[in-house]
Amino acid sequence: MRNTALCKSIPVCRIAIVGAVLLGLSLGPKDLCAQSPDSLEIRSETLSVTLDAKFPRVFKYQTASGKSLPAALESSRPTIKLNGQLYTASDLDVRVQSTASAVTYGMRVPSLDLELDWRFAIEGNELVFELTKVSEGGSFRLQTLEFPDHYLVRVPAAEGKGEAYRGEYGRQKWNEPFSNLLWQSTAHFMKISEADGEQYPKDTNWASADVPGVVATISDNIPYWKLKTQVLGGEGPGTDFAMWLGTYYYRIAGDVQPLLQSRVAVLTEDRNHDGAVNWMEAALWHRDHMRTPSNTYEPKTFVYIVFIDWVKPVKEPPGGYAPPITSFAETLEIVRAVAKVTGNAKQRVTLVGWQFTGHDTGYPALNQVNERAGGAAALRKLVKDAAEYNANIEYHINLNDAYPDNPFFDPSVLQFNREGKPYVWSYQFDGAPPDYRISNTKQFRSGYFQRRIQSFLDTVPVSEGIRLDTFRNCDISVGPGEDIGFVSETVYGGKILDWFMERGIVPLTEGPVDAYYGKAEGVQHRFVISDPFQLMMMQGKLYGGGKFQDGVGQALGWAMNLGYSIRESNELGGMHLNKYSEAEIADMYYLGNLTQSYLLKKNLIWLGTEKVGEKRVEKDGKTVTVPRNNYIARFSDGTVSTVLDDGSWTVVDHDFKSVDGQRRVIPIADNEIILYSVDGGAVDWTLPSQWARANISATPVDSSVGAAQRYIVGADSKVKISTKGRTAYILKRLN
Repeated sequence: MRNTALCKSIPVCRIAIVGAVLLGLSLGPKDLCAQSPDSLEIRSETLSVTLDAKFPRVFKYQTASGKSLPAALESSRPTIKLNGQLYTASDLDVRVQSTASAVTYGMRVPSLDLELDWRFAIEGNELVFELTKVSEGGSFRLQTLEFPDHYLVRVPAAEGKGEAYRGEYGRQKWNEPFSNLLWQSTAHFMKISEADGEQYPKDTNWASADVPGVVATISDNIPYWKLKTQVLGGEGPGTDFAMWLGTYYYRIAGDVQPLLQSRVAVLTEDRNHDGAVNWMEAALWHRDHMRTPSNTYEPKTFVYIVFIDWVKPVKEPPGGYAPPITSFAETLEIVRAVAKVTGNAKQRVTLVGWQFTGHDTGYPALNQVNERAGGAAALRKLVKDAAEYNANIEYHINLNDAYPDNPFFDPSVLQFNREGKPYVWSYQFDGAPPDYRISNTKQFRSGYFQRRIQSFLDTVPVSEGIRLDTFRNCDISVGPGEDIGFVSETVYGGKILDWFMERGIVPLTEGPVDAYYGKAEGVQHRFVISDPFQLMMMQGKLYGGGKFQDGVGQALGWAMNLGYSIRESNELGGMHLNKYSEAEIADMYYLGNLTQSYLLKKNLIWLGTEKVGEKRVEKDGKTVTVPRNNYIARFSDGTVSTVLDDGSWTVVDHDFKSVDGQRRVIPIADNEIILYSVDGGAVDWTLPSQWARANISATPVDSSVGAAQRYIVGADSKVKISTKGRTAYILKRLN
């Protein structure tokens, strides 16, 4: 290793020479090393950033409001890891060029014949940090790159005023059923001074930290484990919360990836006017950078499942298999019912158990229609007939499940352990072979996914949408010669989503796996986002999800994507299904879907709780006292959604209640409102103030209920209208 002393290190002197010229210093040859600057500064009107003049790292942020935040420790040794190998300043030649708002670093690693170009630039209140060029001159091939302890920003404890948020993740153990399962983020909000110092960094995808008047957060294009975070403080209490970039993968499975891009946001504006600049401003900033989805799964569209045929025993039981739950022909009856009660709203109808002998059978193959439900001819007729009711027929498929002895079974695409044996995901059927898991990386790179899905598309009519069950990024493979982890699975899972999108088929995933934020447009019923940071960040950026049973997400009114069947049934695994009912459909659509659609069109700016008391509950065999909270969401137009501790829900939209328990007054347009009430009868409805003294008509969505009636709204915006329970009415202004 070369001598790293300032005046004896050739690379450092090179930095000093260039930096001195650029900074306009007049130095003689003898003084270049001794008087070289240690730092550079770039700035915008709102932010200035102090950088290391010898290495691409940040020392300090200073805002126009006078707030400052530290970053890298100037006393620490700058290092970079390339393919897991640590390199220090003495191993590098670094050159620097700067302007008032940007600095570029040219970094050469002579021993590897590798050159890396880095750029820092100020854009308003954001610092852009990016890798702009990789040049490989010799045999070395860059795989991974990371900056150990390269703190991009540190937020101090600030005498108890510093706070931090980090999304934390749990994972199923390898030797348990449904192994590898990576659960959703659990929000960890902390006072930095009250947290324990951490010996090692923690991987995360989303984090922020703040002191009064300023909050910092980071985004980047690393597919998964985007950030490193750490509560500094050794074995004592936290002194700082540090955030920096996770491991960047330049190559994955041999494929070169997009160059690293990241942004550090240093925010001082109180966007939601709550008197604080904190994690909410950070979440709103991330939302601004998220792709807005199409309207394919917008909640006004009614998305639901029809259970065709459930899991069957492998061997036919005495007396034969139970009949299908709903045939293809019978599915049309449900489609008609939905059209009737929703006023012919767009439907997306997912068939579960449409293939082979029922739900989750036949995998990995997807190219056989369930004959018990009517076969291919009946399915094609359903697709055609359902279109007349504004319904698109879609399909539930598992892309990652594989049972031996089924068509398309290929051991080479499975996930393996260190001994090269495939992992068992589960045992889905009593007495049947195991369910193995297919790697996204292997199946996409090999063309196996494309061949299998093309056979599916050749078998059934597919348009507009598809539902991907158990589609996650956790099917890693570590067999001999393999190193397929979460990042690789995320990248190739994203390519699978893109593959569908390029063919006009929008994929819906089982749950909101944050690996696919910005790729997936909607999520189905099984899981919902529970992390408040992600709730605020993804409002209007991801459609669907289940109805919240607890927590602050209740205030957003996310609706269940329910399943319906033509007959009552008890299925394998103890699942009980009731026959569909028009009342159940109407409640779900108007109390849930339509209400969620209405709220999603508003700009969420605040999400939190309000303590209203305490209560005694049983927990772990003990009686404990817990807070009673109201859950509140505030929107930029002044609308406030509140779920009380007892579960009752109200939404006050300026001067009227759009949600009042089991009643709805949902504006659809300036001259159209939907009324809905579970209980019928004559009710004094309060409409928006601009409807005062208006002549209006009230028309039931279901024409069999009655004809349109005319009313005059009072000066107080009230009008008495008699309605039938669980029937929606369209109010229209006539003047």
